[in-house]
Order: sequence, then C-alpha cells, then structure tokens
Amino acid sequence: MGVLGGAPAAFAVSPKVPGNLKALAEASKLNSGKFNYGSPGSGTLLHVAAERLKSMSGLVMTHVPYKGSAPALQDLMGGNIEMSVDTLGSLLPHQQSGRLNIVGVATAKRLSLAPDIPTVAESAGLSQPFEAMLWNVVTAPRDTPPTVLRQLSEATQRVMSDPALISKLGSQAMFADLHVGQAAVAFVQAERAKWKPIIATLAQLAAG
Repeated sequence: MGVLGGAPAAFAVSPKVPGNLKALAEASKLNSGKFNYGSPGSGTLLHVAAERLKSMSGLVMTHVPYKGSAPALQDLMGGNIEMSVDTLGSLLPHQQSGRLNIVGVATAKRLSLAPDIPTVAESAGLSQPFEAMLWNVVTAPRDTPPTVLRQLSEATQRVMSDPALISKLGSQAMFADLHVGQAAVAFVQAERAKWKPIIATLAQLAAG
C-alpha cells in the first residue's frame, strides 16, 4: 500500500458574512436555523469534515448537499448559502477573483502557496490542529508476490520524488506526501479513527 498525498480541504464563505470561522460561529448562534453550508454531497469526506468542524467550533449550520462542487460554489457566490467546503485548489481561483473568502485551510500549518489564508484552527480559535485531506492511495491484491510489491514500491517512490511532479502538484494546492508499507497502513488507520465518530453520528441522525 502507498498513500500518495492529496488535496487539503478548505472552507469558504460569502463576502456578506464574517471573515473568520470564530466570528462566523458566533453569528450562526445568533441566527440559529438561518445559516447553511454546502458540500459536494452527503457522505463525502468534505461533508464529514464540515460536520467535524461544527462539533469542534460551535458552528450552527444546516447542511445542503449538492451534486458536486460546482453547484455548491455557484450558490455560495450567489449568496444563497453562507459557507461551502471544498478543496483548496478548487477555491483559490474564486477567492482571487473576489467572489468568495477562504476562511480556513484544513492543514496543521499555513501553506506557502497561500500564506495569507489561516489554518482552520487559527480561524476558528481551536486549541488543536484541524486537518482534512482528500488523499490518494495505491494498493495491490493481498496475494501479490513480495518481489512485485517491492518493484511497485520502488517505482512509486521514484515517481513521487520527482521535483517536477512535486512542483506541479504544489501549484494545484496538492501534496506529494508519500507513505509506503507500514507507514501507509498507520496513516490509513489514523484517518479511520479520526473520522469514525463523526460518521457514526451522521449515520444515527440519518436513521432517525
């Protein structure tokens, strides 16, 4: 198994609402039932990430699931919802055009690609990092011969260490953060543990 990095989640708001997550949380409490956020769909990692943020920050918002990112962003920029969650790479061009404000990126530290954008923890006033990333993984069947696995691992490490590829991914707000073998297994297990409680809560709510 190899985890090949991925794209960090980010939260964006309409220019008509507060420009940081802490102030947005306070405003949402004062306007309970009136604030909505969009995601690319129910059960997606971005939806789950937003629900985790709600539980940690005190945001009071109703989830509006869309069929993909594009319609959610259109409604955000049109002022029909107050917040949307997407990947940083998808949101950056719209912030640069002034049509929305990115109020937090779900990484442990600010990114060199967008140093003026605060982390979610900074923006929401959280005491711990808030991280959420759409990651990519390469796997092989359980009975794959060790020699083939070694060749796959070596080839993956060779490709993912290519400076040109790293630069290209970085320009698209993506990480070339490689975990191979047991490191990949540990990463996946940690991700599962992080998201499982929120998924379980959402499943209970869906079941009524």
